Amino acid sequence: MREVGQVVVDVRMGLFEFSEKIAHPEEMWVPIRDKTPGVFDDTPEMRRVDDTPENGDTWVMKLSSTGVFSLEVARYRTDLYMAGRGRQSVEDVRASFVEHAVSIAEMFVGQHAGRIGLVARVFYQDDTPHAMAAKVLRTVPADDKVASVLVRYVLHTRFAELEMNDSTSIDSNTVAMVVGAGSGLKGVQVTRDLNIAKGMLWASTQENVTSFLNWAFDTLGLDTIEGALWATTK
Repeated sequence: MREVGQVVVDVRMGLFEFSEKIAHPEEMWVPIRDKTPGVFDDTPEMRRVDDTPENGDTWVMKLSSTGVFSLEVARYRTDLYMAGRGRQSVEDVRASFVEHAVSIAEMFVGQHAGRIGLVARVFYQDDTPHAMAAKVLRTVPADDKVASVLVRYVLHTRFAELEMNDSTSIDSNTVAMVVGAGSGLKGVQVTRDLNIAKGMLWASTQENVTSFLNWAFDTLGLDTIEGALWATTK
């Protein structure tokens, strides 16, 4: 059985390379909940992480919800996640994600993030995922003899004057659960990751965060990847 269309696994915004360290990430849960009432309504998770340079990006506090959002806070970065619910496409979740991401980013302006990234993971259900994923490799026969496909490629693009890292991975080994469709579903997972390259001058203002997120969503280019995945092989 083939189900055409995107299914969002999750979308994530990362703010990282803080120039101002969060000394006590575990103390952030109260102001975050106050600013986002009803969003993070589950019990916060805290873990002991030694304050050493190699642990600067390791989350100390995690806020979750009975809904779709979760937030990880480390000493030098923070990550906001939004999970898909059922057969949602990226466009179905985009507006809500950008709204909440900008709100969260405003809380960390004082940390002066030097970089920002957007990661989107989407799933395409198919009974023959390896053959499906092989279609993106034009020199590989897209038939049932293909046992596994894992492709990753990185481009260097630009957003205004900023150099960007633009990576794509395609994996035929993913088994997914989709609300309303079941668990253990076979298919292909596509991961798109866009982030500002190291060394660029960028400031995490509300305007800059909003501008980046809108550019990143517009740049995902999932329609091109889908065109290859769903192409009919002659």
